[in-house]
Amino acid sequence: FSQIFGFDYKPKISNIEIIGLSKTKPYIVKREIRQQINSLIDSSIVELDRNRIFNLGLFDEVSWRLIPLEDGQSILQFSLIESIHRLPPLILPSYDEEKGWSLLGVLLVKNFQGKNRTIELNGSMGAQKKIQLLFSDPWIFGNHVSLVMYIEKNSYKHLFLDRNVDINTIKMDLGKWYGEKIKVKFSPSLVERIYKNEIDTLKYNYFIPKLILMYDTRDIFWYPRKGIKLINKFVPMLGQNEFFIWDQSYSFYLPMFDPKHDITLAINVSSKNKW
Repeated sequence: FSQIFGFDYKPKISNIEIIGLSKTKPYIVKREIRQQINSLIDSSIVELDRNRIFNLGLFDEVSWRLIPLEDGQSILQFSLIESIHRLPPLILPSYDEEKGWSLLGVLLVKNFQGKNRTIELNGSMGAQKKIQLLFSDPWIFGNHVSLVMYIEKNSYKHLFLDRNVDINTIKMDLGKWYGEKIKVKFSPSLVERIYKNEIDTLKYNYFIPKLILMYDTRDIFWYPRKGIKLINKFVPMLGQNEFFIWDQSYSFYLPMFDPKHDITLAINVSSKNKW
């Protein structure tokens, strides 16, 4: 636009239009836009808006342009091309060193109801018998408060013990971003573990109110090669044989050589304490 209208072309934005939506609800896109109506255009803000919209993972292409009006103002228009949101069922073999070979099936529905929600049903048969139903919404309410819920039933033969293992899990993840770098996640879950053979059955029930604190200075979508990532996990295992886990991870990322070489030096220091 600067080449056409001059370097000082910064019109007032009278309206913001979004075109190209067929399934996605307009508010899913609008809540990512920080350029204000009735204020001068700031191309750096609009570019960040464009990046946030693309990072939703719902669109193959996102672009923007200004439409000049007779009164000197302009309309900011975002043009979008939606991705395919319903994938065909996928079936493939899977190998686990502890469990062996299984046949895995996945059914994935993205952008459910046009609200950037994901529903996933996956299961396996063979060495590992599992079925899991997952629902996720990256912005369920408030300001970037995310929700993930899943129910899972898992069964396999233990590698060392002469027992079959049944694990039943109900889990919910609530996450909240504070700015661009700090995320807090609360993940309560109910877990039932059953170890059984022909002689007896051992059953353990746990309530696990996990808390995760994360600090990440990287631009994980556009330049994840430089920055630091700090993670602290606090995991109380409440139930039979109660214990507490404090898991820490400190990672440092540094690009090597020049920008033409996509090489990154990553250093990680981790520790896990159990009481």
